[in-house]
Amino acid sequence: MKRITPLKILGFLSVILGLTVAILTGGYLIILGTCLIGFALLLFLFDWLIKNTKTSKTFWILQAVLSLSYIAFLTFSYLDWNKHNLIVFPNEFQGDGGIVFGIEGYPELPEMKYWVRTIEIPSNGVLITSTKEEELPNNFQFQYKDGSSLDFIDSTWIFSHSTEFPCILTSSIVKHYSFKIGNNSSSNFQELLSNLCDSINQGKLVTAYVSEYSPIVKEVEIPYLNLQNEGLSKLPQNINTLQVKEIILTGNNFTEFPTEVLSMPQLEELLIGHNPVSKLPDNLESFKNLKRLSINNTQIKEFPSDLSALESLETIGLDHNEFKKVPEPILTIPNLKRLGLNNNKLTNLKFIDERLERLESIYLYSNELKQIDCEIKNLKGLKELLVFDNEIDSIPDCIASLTNLERLEIWSNPIKYVSPEIQKLTKLKSMRMEKDDLTEEQMEEVRKWLPNTEINFQ
Repeated sequence: MKRITPLKILGFLSVILGLTVAILTGGYLIILGTCLIGFALLLFLFDWLIKNTKTSKTFWILQAVLSLSYIAFLTFSYLDWNKHNLIVFPNEFQGDGGIVFGIEGYPELPEMKYWVRTIEIPSNGVLITSTKEEELPNNFQFQYKDGSSLDFIDSTWIFSHSTEFPCILTSSIVKHYSFKIGNNSSSNFQELLSNLCDSINQGKLVTAYVSEYSPIVKEVEIPYLNLQNEGLSKLPQNINTLQVKEIILTGNNFTEFPTEVLSMPQLEELLIGHNPVSKLPDNLESFKNLKRLSINNTQIKEFPSDLSALESLETIGLDHNEFKKVPEPILTIPNLKRLGLNNNKLTNLKFIDERLERLESIYLYSNELKQIDCEIKNLKGLKELLVFDNEIDSIPDCIASLTNLERLEIWSNPIKYVSPEIQKLTKLKSMRMEKDDLTEEQMEEVRKWLPNTEINFQ
């Protein structure tokens, strides 16, 4: 009769646990389940190796030692796996804040006790430490000082870890955790990070972290500053010392236009789209050399009354701003060539007048246009007209006034009528339009009218 031994029992239990973990988690913890089954096979092997031990006493001692060692190994592995940071907030804390790591001269965080590192957040929500982020476990628990847990369902809660804030003027970065509890819209922590970077750039503070990558892209003919999606709400002091002609600030947290760039008259391109900026400053005339300005997907509703001083500006992007009409100051830009107005709520083209006669490209797709208004006759230099994804049902006679037009994108519109005047567009190279509401005869006529145009009916 075969003996039932502790190693066999632990082996069978490990197999059952491994299979249970793998199956119940839908394969998510299949690696853990596989490891448990692997340990079980080792236990069976050890049990087989010691079965021929000379004495029964030695056999059971080995069984006990190996079994206890395995149980101890699993226990310590489980506890190590459950190492975590317990972040304790002041009672009823509301607002934003964070933990800044690796700043020399600041206190270290408390040591870990029984697999838990308790970190108490001060009343102002900001904790600066010389401890490095990589010294902390990657698991987190949160509670208030009175021991109550945070109610993540009822409160607005944001927590980000392993986040880097670039100091821009140097290769230094500030590593931090950030959090926000409640509906408070303040950006005090972002302000603090920016101030820390100013001190680091000036040599007053030292951070333990340096970025491998510079935000200044130099491997091109004209170096530019790329700060896209960096979580910024403010730029550092003395940014005007950077000799760049392009700055990309899209996808950050700027609620105000970063006035620091106004002291960079050499700028030729400024991209600040996808930020909750609400207005443009009045002194944009300092951008003497600005050729391209992108303010897509912002909350800008206020413009300076006159933009005629922006004589170098050729391209402006205003898409995804829910404009129902084009802001009047845009028409005062004297040498505008490309105007992006797609993904707004425009219903007509009545805004077009002779001030846009130098325009070469206009992007009006994904609006609510019902027709092509004859104000387009003012666009004497137009080469590209993109009006797809609207509600336009005809191409009118006045389309013939666009004698320089080279590209017409009017698909995803219920076009039922095309004026014969379209044949006067002798420079038209390509055109795409919807065929669903046109007859074969109408499409054949369009092909005859435009024999040198690549036409795509889709």
